[in-house]
Amino acid sequence: MSRPAKVSTVTPIAAALELDDANAVEWSDSADVVVVGWGAAGACAAIEARATGASVLVIDRFDGGGASTLSGGVVYAGGGTPYQKQAGFNDTPEAMADYLRHEVNGVVSDATLKKFCDDSVANLAWLEMHGARFGATMPDYKTSYPPEGKFLYYSGNEVVPAYKGDKGAPAPRGHRAVAKGQSGATLYAALQAATLRAGAQPAAALQPVPAPLPSSVLLVRPDIQAAENNLRAMEANIGAARAAMFPTISLTASVGSGSRELDGLFGGSSSTWSFIPLVRLPIFDGGRNRAGVQVAEANQRIAIAQYEKAVQTAFRETADVLADRAQWDERLAAQTSMVAATQKAFDLSEARFKAGVDNYLTVLDAQRSLYTAQQTLIGLRLSEQLNRVTLWKVLDGEQVQASSVSAPANS
Repeated sequence: MSRPAKVSTVTPIAAALELDDANAVEWSDSADVVVVGWGAAGACAAIEARATGASVLVIDRFDGGGASTLSGGVVYAGGGTPYQKQAGFNDTPEAMADYLRHEVNGVVSDATLKKFCDDSVANLAWLEMHGARFGATMPDYKTSYPPEGKFLYYSGNEVVPAYKGDKGAPAPRGHRAVAKGQSGATLYAALQAATLRAGAQPAAALQPVPAPLPSSVLLVRPDIQAAENNLRAMEANIGAARAAMFPTISLTASVGSGSRELDGLFGGSSSTWSFIPLVRLPIFDGGRNRAGVQVAEANQRIAIAQYEKAVQTAFRETADVLADRAQWDERLAAQTSMVAATQKAFDLSEARFKAGVDNYLTVLDAQRSLYTAQQTLIGLRLSEQLNRVTLWKVLDGEQVQASSVSAPANS
């Protein structure tokens, strides 16, 4: 009995693009620092680069997060974090390094371990400064992952006798981000928002549509291909059909916006299809053009109507999505400015609270406004990417991405 073939769920990795000359490809973005992979580590790198004043571009094949969002959201930290102290543990960097030497068994150098342990408290504070939250509540038993409401635990072999050193008592060092369920998504959301607040620019997951873009890219759409194949089956002249009923125009006037020619196809207040077919050559063999089709040739008439409908649908969908596309840059810029303004308001209210001028309720209100603005911006970015997906689906992205667009054969 043969076993069923295994279906891989692994995302295929495309081959790297190797160039002899960087000028051989048109680059649409530039930055001092380019971070490839917008997970937790990439977010931290982008934030730190922005802190130095560098312009930063973050690139991710998807929407960012990656394995970070699927993780437990646990940060290994020690050396005397506030949460260790709240839980009654007096951990030190020396004790932490002593334990880790047993764990890594020489794979990591003592100098690297020492720096990691010496900086651990500061690194956790850095994460908190950028929106992450941790806690001091502990489970009553050793566990691989703490249950709900527990955020500090022994995440390694700290209590195993063979790993106990002479630098201090074992201490819990697994700091789970405060959240319900798996905490990875919450931890990453804080870092992603901090990346955007810092001013790093995410590269578009889908590149802008070039301009001018010829309408011939629509000829590879499955619905138009099906309609043309139906005409071919009736021995129609596809070149004549395209010349008669397929508008040859530029779809875009500038990157991301529809052309006047495209808008002109849908005239009047009702935006109905206004393109008038112009038949100069017979579509079907034997010299019979569309005007001469008799009732007995109903199948040919139906095939032509189906082709004309497919063409109208293709141009209608393209016009609609390009019209929606035109306003996204303005909306995103406005919301980005709103996030920056609410961030300044929050920073000011927090400074006033620390100076004793305002109460903490003002800080919380400013923080709520900031979170609302950030969530709105994230939602807009998602909607903008969905618009890109729809646009590339309508236009057939592979055809648009080709260095030169050529229409399918007319035969």
